[in-house]
Amino acid sequence: MIRKPLDQLVEADFVSLMQNDVSEGVSIEYKKELILNDRDQKAEFLADVISLANSGGGDLLIGIDEEKGMPSAIPGIEVPDQDKLGLQVESICRDKIEPRISGLRTQFVELENGRFVFVLRVAPSWNGPHRNMYDRHFYMRNSRGKAPMDVSELRSAFTQTMQASERIRNFRATRLAKIIAKKTPVAIKDGLTMVLHIAPISAVTGNFKIDIDQMHFGDNPFIPLKDSETLANIPNLDGRVSYLKDGEDSTNAYTQIFRQGLVESVVVLNEDGDEKILREYYEKQVKRGCDIFISSLAKLGLDGPVVIMLSFLNARETALDIGKNSTAKTKLNENELILPDVMLEPGAEIDPLLVTLYRMVWNGFGRVRPSDR
Repeated sequence: MIRKPLDQLVEADFVSLMQNDVSEGVSIEYKKELILNDRDQKAEFLADVISLANSGGGDLLIGIDEEKGMPSAIPGIEVPDQDKLGLQVESICRDKIEPRISGLRTQFVELENGRFVFVLRVAPSWNGPHRNMYDRHFYMRNSRGKAPMDVSELRSAFTQTMQASERIRNFRATRLAKIIAKKTPVAIKDGLTMVLHIAPISAVTGNFKIDIDQMHFGDNPFIPLKDSETLANIPNLDGRVSYLKDGEDSTNAYTQIFRQGLVESVVVLNEDGDEKILREYYEKQVKRGCDIFISSLAKLGLDGPVVIMLSFLNARETALDIGKNSTAKTKLNENELILPDVMLEPGAEIDPLLVTLYRMVWNGFGRVRPSDR
């Protein structure tokens, strides 16, 4: 896969593949042309897509010629109607792959010769393995290209799918336990604490690693969700942490980016001694964090499905701010409010998903969130 957002791809990126002798492999496939006139041609195309999905995701680059797996020329393809071709590809993938692959995205990159390289980016799958409805085969990729999966490979693929969800749940549980036990990257103040975890599926299904040494202070977008003119940004064994530095021994906000691409952002909303009220402002912090962190992960190459997890700690006796005119005194009896996770698919709108999270917060307080909030 080319480690670059789809909408930023240019011809020079494909030239670089040739110059650096980047061969076909687990995450990249070259095709000189795309012909979908009959069943066999469609089945062959779907086998390429499925093999990428079942092997951790990757890019299918159509319009690049190859010899023995090595890119040899970039002739491009004629595309009289981009919308028509895009819809045809989406329709075939939707109707003839089982279970359906989520997060497929396409991009037409114009070349100097007026033709195009058609890029189909396949996100790492969280609900595989997938099979081709034309020939009923499951496919995967290795260093030599695609091949049908045997029984042991199928068993391993089903196990890996279950493990991906389990790894994300375990990551969250482990991190929350450490925060509660005060085993955080930097000392955190006591009080009502919001924890936002962002977990790209590809961070737990592949071998992706962020080069932390190259993420210098001014280049680190994984910043705390509280504004401050004084930030500290340091590497640690897990990755890199950015936190508010106000001259005290502890902070009220930090964000940790882990080497494999997982994000943890912690904010103390009300310090001990303050009135424990969960105010609506937390929604803006969640939205800001999701926008910044997810787009930043995509720029690093982690642009597949993302799991969003929101939790509140030290929350006992916290009241929910439901408006100036309300006299309701509903308070939490539990010390933790750990919301169910939600998944953001590539290209999907995030705001409706976040509203689902906000509604669950209200439900946690035994209330229904008004639809106009």
